[in-house]
Amino acid sequence: MVGATGLVGSTMLSILEQRAFPVGEVHAVASARSVGRTVRFQGRDLPVQDLESFDFSKVQIGLFSAGAFAGTTHNVTVGGAGNTFSPVDISIAAGDTVTWTYAGGAAPHNVTSDPGAVTAFRCANGCDGAGGDGTPSATGWTSTVTFPTAGTIAYFCEIHGAAGGIGMHGTVTVTVPVDLQSFEVD
Repeated sequence: MVGATGLVGSTMLSILEQRAFPVGEVHAVASARSVGRTVRFQGRDLPVQDLESFDFSKVQIGLFSAGAFAGTTHNVTVGGAGNTFSPVDISIAAGDTVTWTYAGGAAPHNVTSDPGAVTAFRCANGCDGAGGDGTPSATGWTSTVTFPTAGTIAYFCEIHGAAGGIGMHGTVTVTVPVDLQSFEVD
């Protein structure tokens, strides 16, 4: 399953599982940014393998979800002319990324998802948990987050805002990029 960590890939795995599709071995394959994660299939955790190095000679049937690889990057400016994000609200497709860029000034900022968000992050000079540091910073920084799952993710600056849309805040609305269809296998 190529694209196993994305919305469409995970839905395809779920349909295979629900319909008890006869499979011997399933390989979860995705881009390098997902390596190290796992996906659940038939009660097992499958390690995500890198698409670039995966040996496809191991498989008889391949299912591909290209949507996660065709994502678009959207940009949000942090600070600059005040304690704001610009744009405040953004709508994107599942699999797209958002890059936040510090616009300068003396005030430190960061971007932090509200608690319980479907995609969680805390970023400034990179993102916590991804080799970066999400502590508010007044040095020039950019941080990028990929949004694989549909939903509305509220976020804020820890110094100038708070969860729940208080002060310096914004939202990312993630929509499903394709219509999913069900089919019967004979």
